[in-house]
Amino acid sequence: RDLAAALGTAAVMESLVRTAVGPFQREAALPLAAADPDTVKAALLPAAAAVAHLPRTMLDGDVLERAIRGGIISVPEAAAGDMAAVDGQDELVGILRPHGSGGHRLRPNFRGLG
Repeated sequence: RDLAAALGTAAVMESLVRTAVGPFQREAALPLAAADPDTVKAALLPAAAAVAHLPRTMLDGDVLERAIRGGIISVPEAAAGDMAAVDGQDELVGILRPHGSGGHRLRPNFRGLG
């Protein structure tokens, strides 16, 4: 959409630089010139960092298996909305979203089985 036209004027933008996305700042980004495989691997953040703003719950055993296979699970400490689900190694499994049945389901499911 053209914001200038909507305001009844004309404008030209020659560049746009995104300086942050949520808690991730441009200054913390890896320079492209330093992007060799070892440096990139060392600089990667865990997936859970992207959802640090969500309440977190740990899934294990049968509950974890049921969740990654697409089942609806009951989470005792459930928040009103979405929750980050992690496994016993604190690896992000997916986002638990409230289901109409009163339980929760992984959507998305990063283990890819459900």
